[in-house]
Amino acid sequence: MKTQVLSVVFLSFALIAGCGSGDSGTVGGDGGGTSLTTTVTFEFENFTGVSVGGPFSVSIVPGPYAIQVTVDSGLHRQLDVREEGQLLVVGFEAGSNVQSETMNVEIVMPTLESISLAGVTVATISEFSGSSLEVQLAGVATLEGQNVSYDLLMANVDAVSVLLMEDVSPLPAADVNVSAVSSATVNMMDSAVLTGSAIATSSLSYYGSDVSIIVATDLTSSVTRLGPSRP
Repeated sequence: MKTQVLSVVFLSFALIAGCGSGDSGTVGGDGGGTSLTTTVTFEFENFTGVSVGGPFSVSIVPGPYAIQVTVDSGLHRQLDVREEGQLLVVGFEAGSNVQSETMNVEIVMPTLESISLAGVTVATISEFSGSSLEVQLAGVATLEGQNVSYDLLMANVDAVSVLLMEDVSPLPAADVNVSAVSSATVNMMDSAVLTGSAIATSSLSYYGSDVSIIVATDLTSSVTRLGPSRP
C-alpha cells in the first residue's frame, strides 16, 4: 500500500515539474482516447503574430488571449513555447524525438497580423479582420482562412506548401509569391490588384472580376482565374 501511494505522488510531481517551457506553462490532466494526452496552457499576452514549427494541427480564433497545446503524455516536456517580442513561437526543443498521435494547438488572440508555418503544419484562422496580414509558409505547411477580412494580404508560399484564402471576404489587394511546388488560392474583390510571382511549377489561382494581375511567371508556373468573387 505504501508503495502505491509513493508511486502516485511521484507521478503527480513528474507531471507538474515536467513541462519543457519553464514557468510559463501549466500542465493539465490526461484525456481519454487510444493514448493519454497532456494539455499545457500558457499565459502570454503581448503577441500579434504566431510562428509554428512542427507537425501540429493549429486553430487560431479571435478573443482574449489563451493558449493550449495538447500532445501525447510525456511529449509536453519537450515543448518550446515562448514569446519573442510580438511573436508567439510554438515548437519543440532542439533534438526532440517527436512521436505523438495528438498534436493540437489552440490559440485565442485579439488581433492577428502575421503567421508563419514550417514543417508539416496545418493551420486554420477564423473570423479575424484588420488592415494587413503577413503569411510565411515553408516545408509542407497548409494555411486556410475562414471568414477573415483584411485590406491587404502579403504571402510567401514555398516548397510544397498550400495557402487557401478562398473562403474569406474579397481582398482589395494581395501580394502573393509562390515557388517550388507550392500553390495559393485567393478571393479577390472586383477590380482589385493582385501582385507577386509564381515560379518553378507553382500555381496561383484567384476569384474575382477585372482584377489587375501583375504577377511574374516562368514557363513552368501558372496563374488561373477560377471565377467571380466569392461572397
